[in-house]
Amino acid sequence: MSNVGRNDPCPCGSGKKYKKCCLSQYEESINASKLRITIISVLSNYAFDTYRDAFKDVLGKVGLKELSSAEKFDELIENGKAIFPLDWFIFNEYVAKGKTPLELFLEQEEIQPGVRDFLENWDDTYWSFYEVKRCIPALSRVEFFDIFLEREFVVFDPALEEVNKGEVVLARLIPYKDFYITSLLFAPLWGERTEIVDIIKERFSSSSKENNVSIEDSLKLYGYKLYIFYYVLKKNLEELQNTSKGQNFAPRVIYKVTDPIRVSSTLKLSPYFVLTGKDEEGEIFDCIMNPKGKLLLSGSNIIIPGKSEKEEDLGSIMIKKDSMVAIAPSKEKLDALKDLINEILSTLVVYKEEDTVPIDISPEFSSLLEE
Repeated sequence: MSNVGRNDPCPCGSGKKYKKCCLSQYEESINASKLRITIISVLSNYAFDTYRDAFKDVLGKVGLKELSSAEKFDELIENGKAIFPLDWFIFNEYVAKGKTPLELFLEQEEIQPGVRDFLENWDDTYWSFYEVKRCIPALSRVEFFDIFLEREFVVFDPALEEVNKGEVVLARLIPYKDFYITSLLFAPLWGERTEIVDIIKERFSSSSKENNVSIEDSLKLYGYKLYIFYYVLKKNLEELQNTSKGQNFAPRVIYKVTDPIRVSSTLKLSPYFVLTGKDEEGEIFDCIMNPKGKLLLSGSNIIIPGKSEKEEDLGSIMIKKDSMVAIAPSKEKLDALKDLINEILSTLVVYKEEDTVPIDISPEFSSLLEE
């Protein structure tokens, strides 16, 4: 409970009395938080029980097939990782009739008008990375900046007690009254915005332009990929930040390419690669799945050479005008990447040579594919 008096100056700094400023939003946010817990529980059970096969497809897309064995919703939510795919599944995955579980729930269920209005606000929302610009704990108020869409949002939500200014978070923001609340997904990433966030933004934006889709629509359609970025970066960020500045060397193989357009098209159609960057030099594809469906390090181009225990980070491919470069963290993983290339691109590329390339894994994250 806020201990600000009704006639005290509002902590937001507007100069108005609390009762004339943020009090109503604060009180409404408490009501919204209680309603959210009840409704999301019902909606989650409905989505899981009714469209379980479609949910398993989402688990596969984000590399969490091990959760597919859950037969009951209670078994599923025992695993903290389930929150990510479940949130995406309910609000963004089209499961039947070209509609999401949320839209189908609103069609098929008898719902009280107030609850229906509450849930309809969740439709057409998306995941994004947000930078925390300001926090007012006494009001449960946080001001967010959408890094992709460059928009500001004022959020009142009791769940945000631990948020700090400067943090970057992965979240879904929901319009409610004249402010925003969060969904069941809210995950702090880093203590401050880093260059790596801008790398992800640039690559996601490039992919949107390549597919002739707005960034906002891309977030609604492909935002689940942010989970892959989040999961991988969260796992490796501390290690990367503690690494002494300097260069390491990673193996690479160079191929001759006679038809880069066909090579690019083939990789785009492959379930194992995703386009993560494009400029005048060429295109970069990161390996996101291996043939067995296991999640691989991707999207960030963070490759840590010499770490044999990191079995999941296979590597990246850069396509240039008449050549293709494949780079990996180790010789063993480069061999695995070469096998995948041979399987997918065997008639489109010709092996040229193999060598090593210096990789800067300092916080500046300079180019990984230097010639």
